[in-house]
Amino acid sequence: MQLCMQLAHFKLHGYLVNSYESATMRRFKFGRVDNIRAATPEVLNWVKVMNNSNKDKKTKKILLQIAFNKQIEITKENLNGNGIDNHLCALEVLCREEFGKENIPNIFKDKMWKEMMRFPLSTSQVTTSPEFNDCYLYYGPVVNDGYGCAYNIQPNSLIFAISTFKSNKRTNGYYFYLKLIESLQEMRELLENCYEN
Repeated sequence: MQLCMQLAHFKLHGYLVNSYESATMRRFKFGRVDNIRAATPEVLNWVKVMNNSNKDKKTKKILLQIAFNKQIEITKENLNGNGIDNHLCALEVLCREEFGKENIPNIFKDKMWKEMMRFPLSTSQVTTSPEFNDCYLYYGPVVNDGYGCAYNIQPNSLIFAISTFKSNKRTNGYYFYLKLIESLQEMRELLENCYEN
């Protein structure tokens, strides 16, 4: 799902963004969540090729598999307690306590740090029972120029609940939805024909 959402965002805006997908840490004492990131170089390579009509399906499939494998690797790292977000955020908090806000290491003052902790694409799988056809769970974006994208995988369908702030001119939930559908269809076509040359 994360790759599909990154592809949709790329189709709509022309670039990847930081995304937030919760990874449960409940298996650890006092564990809560960490973040499974999806804006990787592998995903960027794949979405660029997906948007290039001169590239053949075989190349697209190979790069999809590479991006998918990277996403699995990141997911496993997070679920095993080896994600980067909790670790780095804890270091920032400890540095602020130890050195004060003005004297923290430069990494935590850098613009890239602030951007790394911004999540224009906030996603989560919110499961509801198939018996409740009219029940949808969703939430708003976590930044002004972002998207909230809750999804629910059902036996024969996918449910997406996309949200944006109307006041923001960069984002548009309806256009994101259209690009999401387009992305799902393109991925389906690749996967259905994965054994063809």
